[in-house]
Amino acid sequence: MQIEKLEQQEKGIDYFKTLVMYVINAREDINMNIVNKVVKNISLGRSEEIMTIAEQLFKEGMEKGIREGIKEGLEEGLQKGLQEGLQEGIIEGKKKTAKNLLKLRLPTEQVAEAAELSIEEVMQLKKEIEGV
Repeated sequence: MQIEKLEQQEKGIDYFKTLVMYVINAREDINMNIVNKVVKNISLGRSEEIMTIAEQLFKEGMEKGIREGIKEGLEEGLQKGLQEGLQEGIIEGKKKTAKNLLKLRLPTEQVAEAAELSIEEVMQLKKEIEGV
């Protein structure tokens, strides 16, 4: 019986620590002095209530963390996708310009300079056009 009571007290202390840390992190106007004053005024009969509050706050904190993590991940993914898509579009535009200039039979060096591509890339495009 004593062991169970001790385990409950330890669990209560853990929950209370969680509650205190949550409050301190959530509110900038609360410091350890205020927390110490509140702790001295709490009676043992309310320890179960404190545990319930700590559990709820912990759950809310976890849910908020998950939501923020998902939101941040989506934003990063969207940003990265937009950047990659834009870059691919620019490259495709350069290749299309180079192909059009090659069809006009401009020299490879001029096509590379105008399309801002390497000579090797232009040579590859030339092979594609010629079907080689």
